[in-house]
Amino acid sequence: DSLFEEMLEVSNAVTPDNVIFVMDASIGQACELQARAFKEKVDVASVIITKLDGHAKGGGALSAVAATRSPVIFIGTGEHIDDFEPFRVKPFIQKLL
Repeated sequence: DSLFEEMLEVSNAVTPDNVIFVMDASIGQACELQARAFKEKVDVASVIITKLDGHAKGGGALSAVAATRSPVIFIGTGEHIDDFEPFRVKPFIQKLL
């Protein structure tokens, strides 16, 4: 709870235009609970999904998007800066299927 309180204090102090929820795809369906908890504290405007290069397909990401009602804007598919790319729906869905 103290981390959420600190995040809320920072959010109130700087009044951000875009709060981005950065989600680790490897936690699977726990993404939804985590996203809901963040959304209850701050107004999440967009989502970034990391670690899509591992075993995770990113299905939990769909739950996080539903929980925050926010679009995915970027994905991370590796450890290097070149592995950070804009989110594209069609390739993402094809990997899920």
